Amino acid sequence: NGNASIQTVIGTGFTTYSDSVSKRNIQPFHSGTDVLRQINTISFNYNGKAHLPTDKTFIGVIAEDVRNCAPYAVDTFYAKLDTTDTEPTALLAVKNEAIMYTAVNSIKELDTRITGLEQTVPPAKPILISPVNGATEVPLEVTFTWHAAERATSYRIVITTSRTAIERLVSDTFLVMTFPAYCTAYRWWVEGINIGGTGIASDEWSFTTATPAIPDAPVLISPADSASELPLSNKFTWNASEMADGYQLYISSSPDYSRIIDKISTTDTSVFASVPSYSTLYYWWCVAYNCGGKSTESDIWSFTTQLPPPPPAPPVLALPANGDTTGAENVILSWYKATGATGYKVFVSLTPDDSKLIYQSFIKDTFALVKTEFDKIYYWWVVACNPYACGEKSEVWHFL
Repeated sequence: NGNASIQTVIGTGFTTYSDSVSKRNIQPFHSGTDVLRQINTISFNYNGKAHLPTDKTFIGVIAEDVRNCAPYAVDTFYAKLDTTDTEPTALLAVKNEAIMYTAVNSIKELDTRITGLEQTVPPAKPILISPVNGATEVPLEVTFTWHAAERATSYRIVITTSRTAIERLVSDTFLVMTFPAYCTAYRWWVEGINIGGTGIASDEWSFTTATPAIPDAPVLISPADSASELPLSNKFTWNASEMADGYQLYISSSPDYSRIIDKISTTDTSVFASVPSYSTLYYWWCVAYNCGGKSTESDIWSFTTQLPPPPPAPPVLALPANGDTTGAENVILSWYKATGATGYKVFVSLTPDDSKLIYQSFIKDTFALVKTEFDKIYYWWVVACNPYACGEKSEVWHFL
């Protein structure tokens, strides 16, 4: 209350009556830094007039100067300057309490300005708290915390793995996130942000998520145990195991790991696989795994493959036509492709049987080049084959 003049002594100091019940005509008071800039402080001694002490040095102001910029802070009082004066002289007095409340406003103005200036300076470096650097077995739900950074109004937290990066903007000094993968190493850091920009990043810390329980053994579905007459390629299926990240399918010609035919890793609960031989007994089983380890083996089931496909039908000969005269030294023999054939045995003889063969070869095409002589009769035929057997021979044709 800069204009209050009623004071009372409490303890060793003065206090001013300031309760709102004792006031009226209450108005905001705005004078502040603009006024204080115009007030010059001085040190001085009184000159003895008005009976003021002369033996001490005081700190204060000149009332006339204060009146020029803050007339509300100056009062007039009357006093006799000398003992010989018959009438008192009008003198100026400074109301220090008014200057004090002007200083209060000035301090608030400066605080606002300083705060604004600080906001144009990027924040200080945040200090991380948890999860602690190098932490292991961290649950999938992670609470990140850090100390508030000076001047920061928000934060960017960055969490990375070897393959991905996650960024979040938050206004608090914590973030709760749920991660999808066990046994995964993460790195993280925090940056403070304000209108002045992004501050220095915190130290970079790391943690690793927890190790899960080992999954249960899978339960096989198909092919059924002891299934027979199966093709060489089949779809193998099993039930999902809780906590499994993937599965390994084993196919063997023995009920153990000693004669493994195929090993397939997959994240699905089914996979297509092939075996090499017909009419053969095979065994299969499955193992579930995650980053914590492998399950025990499932039951070991068996299956038998079907009989091999029948041999191809005899090919149909094309050229030279039966009984043709070629008159050539080199003759091209050709025939039509036999269904299911992967190759052909070609025979050329001087007799209708193989007693005087002059040419015999296995080829994959449907033609063959044979060197012959003039004025000789040649007999020829073809046998179609697949990987498992060869069929009956074709008709026997001849040419001259």
